[in-house]
Amino acid sequence: MPAPEKTEHRRAAPAGSKISAKNALAVATNSIFARQVGAGQMRLEYTKAKDGADDSGALARYDAMCRAIDACYEVDEVKDIRDKALAIEAYARQAKNTEAERRACEIRLRAERKAGQLLATMEKGKGGGDRKSDHSARPEPSDYATAKATGGISHTQAKRWQQLAAVPEEQFEAALAGPDRPSTTGIIRAKPKPMDPQALWLWGRLRDFERDGILARLPDELLAEMTEAMQADVHRLVGSVADWLDGVRVTIEATEPESPQLRAMKVLWLRLNDADRDRFRQWLAETYPTKVRQWLDEAG
Repeated sequence: MPAPEKTEHRRAAPAGSKISAKNALAVATNSIFARQVGAGQMRLEYTKAKDGADDSGALARYDAMCRAIDACYEVDEVKDIRDKALAIEAYARQAKNTEAERRACEIRLRAERKAGQLLATMEKGKGGGDRKSDHSARPEPSDYATAKATGGISHTQAKRWQQLAAVPEEQFEAALAGPDRPSTTGIIRAKPKPMDPQALWLWGRLRDFERDGILARLPDELLAEMTEAMQADVHRLVGSVADWLDGVRVTIEATEPESPQLRAMKVLWLRLNDADRDRFRQWLAETYPTKVRQWLDEAG
């Protein structure tokens, strides 16, 4: 049976795309490693930054590979990126360059995920066909089978890469950003941590204030519609709920990056004498939000 033609599973790039996947791959791979062929043997040379050098070049090369993956619309091209990343990964492991090995591993996983995404959209097969037709005529291979054959992808690889593609985006990115070395099997098998039902409930109730227009209503209007027993419950609970929600706000503010204004205030605070600090503290506490008041309490 003749080998399937490579063009049968080609997919058109989106309109307006100015760079082909092959060109993007060439730019990315040429900046990362060079091929040297001699005596029938190929040697990969990984270009890495010297000790203490700026890492911006390595990050740029990593971004170039990620863009090359995004630019791929053909399975064999993204498979080529995957194979090159695998070679870099193996070379970096031998050179004991853990950072380069980790980045090559991430590129390989992104390429496998993209290949799985492309394969998942392809027609798997057309069935047995018309029984009355000539039995000697073999059905044409599906786009899925052609893509696998052209890219040299095994059945197991195709299955695992499609499973990797089915992993939610947030879970996949979290696995790449985690402290442990990510793997295809590990990402597929990992189960996201179940959410606390009360956390989900709180999020939903706060969203209800916005969705149902409660924030646009005056409190006295809503209280006037309640029975005396309902009003008594509101009076009993509203103070505790308000304090608890203020704690939520403080927690959120504590996770936000420090503003330049707050940093300037801290510098000024160190230069003031005790009398000026008391006046400055009073003014800040009356003017600025909880995060500043919390810092003042800690500053003493």
